[in-house]
Amino acid sequence: MALAFFALKNSRGQVSIEFIFLLLFIIIYITAVVMPMVNFSNNSAEEISRLGNAKIAAQKIAGTIDSVGLSPNSAKSTISVFLPEKSAITCESGSIDYSAEMLNTWNPNDPASCPAGATNCCATTINPVTLQETLECRGRIAVQATDFSCSTNPNGAFLGGGTERSLANVSISKTAGAISVGIVP
Repeated sequence: MALAFFALKNSRGQVSIEFIFLLLFIIIYITAVVMPMVNFSNNSAEEISRLGNAKIAAQKIAGTIDSVGLSPNSAKSTISVFLPEKSAITCESGSIDYSAEMLNTWNPNDPASCPAGATNCCATTINPVTLQETLECRGRIAVQATDFSCSTNPNGAFLGGGTERSLANVSISKTAGAISVGIVP
């Protein structure tokens, strides 16, 4: 009489008990396997979107710097750019750099996991205010007009660097051959 509980052949309750066990197994499977994969995929998609939006903002700024720089006289252009949370744009000599915080997508031991166009992916940085270590993916957009300067915010970035999404108006002006880039309040 081993396993008499499961050997109830003619009992009306056997089907109900088997159905409950099957339902319990399905719920455990969904909770243990499917939900973590869905959460990981969702977070990865958000990170890729964040990096893409930062790249688009950097490309828009770099393109406007180039077009203002090609102007023979003094020129000024104001553009609006969207920068997602946990991303930043910085000015370097001859380029506009963008970065976005990555938590789920990139493997620091696998450079092939870097997205196309991004350089120095998975660089570990330390926030000077909170001393917290974060993982970033960075990219660079080359600017043909190499003689330009940018104002910076308290985070050390030209634009962004915070935890909030931002829509900023960026002013690019050329006066006496020098190009200056700044945020319009």
